[in-house]
Amino acid sequence: MDVRLDTVSIAVEGERVDGTVLAPARRLPGILFVHGWGGSQGHDLVRAREAAGLGCVCLTFALRGHEATAGQWETVSRAQNFADLLAAYDWLAGHPLVDPDSMAVVGISYGGYLAAKNAHERLLRAHTFASYEHANR
Repeated sequence: MDVRLDTVSIAVEGERVDGTVLAPARRLPGILFVHGWGGSQGHDLVRAREAAGLGCVCLTFALRGHEATAGQWETVSRAQNFADLLAAYDWLAGHPLVDPDSMAVVGISYGGYLAAKNAHERLLRAHTFASYEHANR
């Protein structure tokens, strides 16, 4: 695999040290994982770690109304959660290691619903939807 070298300057205690970032010369596929209603990004970490080990850049995230924002549970709307998905998708697509033309979204239960809606907003090469009972296998 070809390797790209980029020089960087790292701030430390008011000074700078030089470094070199070595990364694949080509961009990698990106996979966005969307948890279900009442779920958490922790549910997707095992699958994301496996996909990252195969050469993908993966992102898990918490929809509003879950985890740190659980206080919004009864007031968060589908539109807000869909906006969360689009923001996470766009963030991952803009990551310097990600090939934005090689993106996939994996959604479980409610996350699958949001991922399906995403198909009308963003061009994807792959979608994966799973019901909650199959997600834990």
